Amino acid sequence: MKKFKEIQRFNQWWLWVIMFIPVLILGMEAIEILRTNETDFFQKIVILSSVFGLTLVIFSWMLLLKLETVIDENSITAKFKGIPFAKRVILFSEMEKTEVISYEPLFEYGGWGVRYSFRKKGWCYNVSGDKGLLITYKSGKTFMIGTQKTEELTEFLIGKK
Repeated sequence: MKKFKEIQRFNQWWLWVIMFIPVLILGMEAIEILRTNETDFFQKIVILSSVFGLTLVIFSWMLLLKLETVIDENSITAKFKGIPFAKRVILFSEMEKTEVISYEPLFEYGGWGVRYSFRKKGWCYNVSGDKGLLITYKSGKTFMIGTQKTEELTEFLIGKK
């Protein structure tokens, strides 16, 4: 049995810079607090530990966060590991059609990640780029899954028909 599998991660350099800005601000605030003589040693340790711990948690979470897409003979599964409840299993019997398309993540869904569009676009799971698998349910609702493997995905879906 043939399967399509794609794993995507948030690895854009600019995203890491944006994530680092709040950590930098917290660090600068912590340094300012530590420089004052009004804070005792125990409070300084708590502040430093908190800033370091928060930084470690945020960066660890971003390293672990990933979008997995698996297509087999019966279904399409999309899940964001690291985000609770962000998993969809869609049976082919529930789908009207599937198509690999170009779209505008920022304007159509409000960005990247786990998104919902109030413009009747439905849910979207994506990590980067502007290509995705648009799934249209028999009910008319849609679900978008971002992809970096457009050609491989298209060939796989054509082979399934």
